[in-house]
Amino acid sequence: MAERLDKLHLDGYSIFQDKKKFCYGIDAVLLADFALKNTKNRIKSFGADKNFLFIDLGTGNGIIPILLAAKTGPHVKIQGIEIQAEIAEMARRSVKINSLEERIEISEDDIKKIPQNLKGGFAQAVVSNPPYMVVSQGRQSGNFAKMAARQEILCCLEDVVRAAEFLLEGGGSFFMIHRAKRLKDVFFALEKFGFKNIFWQNVKSFKEKDAAMVLVMAKKSLAKKNKTEISDDDEKVQLEDLIIYDEDGNYTQKILEIYGRKP
Repeated sequence: MAERLDKLHLDGYSIFQDKKKFCYGIDAVLLADFALKNTKNRIKSFGADKNFLFIDLGTGNGIIPILLAAKTGPHVKIQGIEIQAEIAEMARRSVKINSLEERIEISEDDIKKIPQNLKGGFAQAVVSNPPYMVVSQGRQSGNFAKMAARQEILCCLEDVVRAAEFLLEGGGSFFMIHRAKRLKDVFFALEKFGFKNIFWQNVKSFKEKDAAMVLVMAKKSLAKKNKTEISDDDEKVQLEDLIIYDEDGNYTQKILEIYGRKP
């Protein structure tokens, strides 16, 4: 039995993981933090009488919904979408063991078929930690669950961006983490589906190293009104690099803050 129950870095929270199927990494933690930091003002503007909805595309074992729920109030709801039934079931058990059933819903769906299966334009924010590698770049193995999490077998980058654009309301925000070397592909997909105001942050293991990952935020264009497009600012902004380790190989102050640890 490869499944285990692990404690999270947040007091009182745990998650089921299976090393033969899916275990979360620092990329999920960074993405959840990035999304929360860039939605906190919008969430506050909703007040307690209206729900703010996150959707997590390719939720895996539910780590991102749990992190989002743990750091927000009861009027923030999260829907995690996962295509693999066994992993979705594991995510539901993680939601239950953390008593988050009223705030997190885990559903089984195919990202490619979301426009046919769900209504659109209802989410305030969409997040995704998608497969990073095209199939030709990834090592092939007999472990389908791991391959699907890492390689674009069940969905590709454009499928994820298309689904995010469909689900978001006008002006809603899309957050994603991806490999830095695929940033041009990310820009292309975002622009193809009409996203505006693209911000990105390189994530480096060490300050002097090249970026390994990149955090990206983009805004869905506002809806048309009287057949005239409401004006959107359209810019690309690079944010300050996020460094994971200092010169001694320890977490930097910013990473410790994200994990809620003292230096």
